[in-house]
Amino acid sequence: MAVIDAHAHVSVPAEVWAYKAGLLSHRGAHGNRGPVLTDDQLIEAYHKKEMAPVGHLESMKNNGIDVQLISPRPFQMMNSEKFKLVQWFTEEINNIIYRDTQLFRGKFFGVCSMPQAAGEPIQKSLPELERCIKELGFVGTLLNPDPYENTGAEAPPLGDKYWYPLYEKLCELDVPAHIHGTTSHSERTP
Repeated sequence: MAVIDAHAHVSVPAEVWAYKAGLLSHRGAHGNRGPVLTDDQLIEAYHKKEMAPVGHLESMKNNGIDVQLISPRPFQMMNSEKFKLVQWFTEEINNIIYRDTQLFRGKFFGVCSMPQAAGEPIQKSLPELERCIKELGFVGTLLNPDPYENTGAEAPPLGDKYWYPLYEKLCELDVPAHIHGTTSHSERTP
C-alpha cells in the first residue's frame, strides 16, 4: 500500500525566485526569459533544507510518504499582478513541475497552477490548465478563490457565474481543483 500526500508544493532552485524578482522589478519590459536549469539543479532543490529541518525527499522518507501531488507554492504566484507576469511565472513553474515528474517518475505527480490574475476573465486561465492536463499529464489544478489577494477588491464568490467556464473545463478534463488561497495584502494581523 502506498502512502500518498495529496497536498505538497514544488521545491525549486534559488534561480526561480530571482526570475520572479526580475519579472516584478521590470514589470515584463525585458521579456520572458526564465532561468535555464539543469536536471542536477532541479534534483538538488529536493535535497536542500528550505522550509524544514531536512530536505524535501528526506522529509518524505521520514514521514513514510511514497507519492506526492506537487503544485506551485500558492503564496508565490502573485495573482494580483498584471496578467502577463502571472502567466509567464505560472508557465515556468508548471514546466518545472513537469520536469520534476519526469526526474522522479512515480514519486511526484503534477498539480498545476492557472494564471489567474485579478480582474481578468477566468477564461484566460483555461489554456494553461488544458496544456498541463492534456500535454503534461497533470492530475489537477490549484484554484485561488481570491486572485485580488485581499487588496480591497473582492473576487466573485465561488458559486458566481464568473467561475462557470472553469467548472465546465474541469468536468470536460475530468480533473479536480484544489481550492487554495494565496498571499494577502492585508496589514491586519490575527
